Amino acid sequence: MLYQRINSSQRTLILTEYPPGQKILKYTFPKRNRIITGLCSSVFIVEAPEKSGAISSAYNAIEQNRNVFIFSDSRQTKNFGGEILIREGAEILNLKDISLGMKEVFHMNDLLPDSQSKIPGMLAELSKKRFSGEWKPIGAGYYARKTYFQPILPGF
Repeated sequence: MLYQRINSSQRTLILTEYPPGQKILKYTFPKRNRIITGLCSSVFIVEAPEKSGAISSAYNAIEQNRNVFIFSDSRQTKNFGGEILIREGAEILNLKDISLGMKEVFHMNDLLPDSQSKIPGMLAELSKKRFSGEWKPIGAGYYARKTYFQPILPGF
């Protein structure tokens, strides 16, 4: 059972509205996301189709008086829900905004070499940096250097 595996660590906190042993079903995710958005001061949506958990989380955050930020970039193909939230007043974030305080945020397409023969090497480098933790995926093909993902609280 997942609970037993998670609870084996001494640094674990489980917040749930369900009793132990409750089956994880599709309808339980919005309630879980409501708890998560309630613990956050801000919610950042990288990409959100019109009907998605990200949209549900954004509306939860709005109801909880949290800040909602939507990442917007011309290369996105599945952000119709994010565009709706922007029209409804959510704050827009672009790549330049996210890059403040970081060494680099980039899209994997920015790494594409000038010739097809170099693509295997580029993919190998991407995999190496990703699995070493040097580059961290932040969604929708975007990556950030590890320095951006520092713990907020000491000891975490």
